[in-house]
Amino acid sequence: MSILEELSDGGPDEAEGAGAKRMPARTLTRALLILQIVALHEEEPVSLARIARQSGLPKPTVHRLAGVLRDSGMLQRDEEGCYLPGPMLLVMGTNYLRKMRLREASRPALMRLHRITSQAVHLGVPQSPWVVNVARIGSTDTADHVGSLNPQHTTAGGKVLLAFGDSDSVRRMRSTELISKTSRSITDFDALMRELATVFERGFAVEMGENEEGVVSIAAPVFNQSRRAIGAIVISAPETQATKTSLRNWATEVKASATQVSNDLGWSGVASGILGTRRVNGTQQEMGIS
Repeated sequence: MSILEELSDGGPDEAEGAGAKRMPARTLTRALLILQIVALHEEEPVSLARIARQSGLPKPTVHRLAGVLRDSGMLQRDEEGCYLPGPMLLVMGTNYLRKMRLREASRPALMRLHRITSQAVHLGVPQSPWVVNVARIGSTDTADHVGSLNPQHTTAGGKVLLAFGDSDSVRRMRSTELISKTSRSITDFDALMRELATVFERGFAVEMGENEEGVVSIAAPVFNQSRRAIGAIVISAPETQATKTSLRNWATEVKASATQVSNDLGWSGVASGILGTRRVNGTQQEMGIS
C-alpha cells in the first residue's frame, strides 16, 4: 500500500459510524500538519505529546499518521520516541533546489556579488510568513544557512518580498503577533508598514541587527514576468564592517545583481507592490543611507 493510500485509509476518529465515507483530503491535511510541525522545529526532536498539543489532534491520530510518515521515510524517531525529519525530506529538498530555476539563474550573480563585496550573499524565497534561504555563498557564521527559515518582518530579504510581493501576506500580518528576534526587531504593524513603504521607494531593504545580533543585511528583489518579487538577493555582514560607505556600495551592487537576474527571468522592468506599480532600473537614485 502506498503512503497516499495509507493516509486515505481513515481511522476511528474520522468515522461517525460504520458506514461513514473515507475522508482522504482531511486525513492528508492532518498528516501534512504533523510533518510541518516536526520539519520546521529546529531546536530538538518533537515528542508525540507536543505534536498533539500544537496540532490540536488526538494522540492516537498523531501516532497513527506519524507512523505512516515514518514508514515512508518522511519522519524518523530517536531512542526516546521523539520525532525528527526523515531522510526522504532531504532527498525531496535536494531535488527541489536542483530543479529550481531561480536558484540556478541567481548563482552567477551571487558569485559575482560575493567576489566584489567579500561578504556572505544568499538567495531567499517567500514562504509566508517566513523567508527561506535556498542558496548561499560565503561565511556560514550567521543564521541564514541554506534551509533556514526566518520571519519576513525581521530580515532584509523578507522586507523586500513583502514590499514587492503579494499584498495578502502583509494583510495577514495585521492579525498576527510580530515576533521579536532581537531588541531591534520591528514588532508594531504600523511601523512595519512605514518601513515597507520606504523599501518600496528605495528598491532595497536594510536590516541592522533585527534578525540576529551584530549582523547587518541589505537586500534587493528579484522579479519575473509577473512583476512581483519571487526572491531576494541578500548581503549579510558583521555590523562592525557596515559603514555608511560600504552600505551605499552594497546597495548599488545588490540592486544591480538582482536586476540582472530579473532580466534573465524575463522581467519587463516594472514592479508591483504594496504601494502600486513603478518602473525600476539599475540606475535609480540611492536613498535613505546617509
